[in-house]
Amino acid sequence: MKINSDSTNSQIQLEIGRRIRIRRIDLGLSQYDLAVKTGLSLRSISNIENGKETSFKSIVMILRVLNLVSNIDFLIPEPIGFDINKSVLLSDKKRHRKRKNDDSLFAWGEK
Repeated sequence: MKINSDSTNSQIQLEIGRRIRIRRIDLGLSQYDLAVKTGLSLRSISNIENGKETSFKSIVMILRVLNLVSNIDFLIPEPIGFDINKSVLLSDKKRHRKRKNDDSLFAWGEK
């Protein structure tokens, strides 16, 4: 199945699980072998291959063992020409607050 913007989340999960299963089998690994190499449980491997909910961390662990982790660059490409050091970050903006008991600040009325 081709994954596209019309695919539901469930369809995408099923397809990712199917592709993981095919890749695992192509590499001659059993579900048990994959579980041992990733540190995930056999049940987790089975659930993922059957399109059940899982964490992104688990998917990354599996992709690493299946020699597919570099494909994440295709999933979310690095922005071209973007330099984080030149961009304005919210954390770089400083809020200036009026200090309490500062006599140099404007005050209503006379002193």
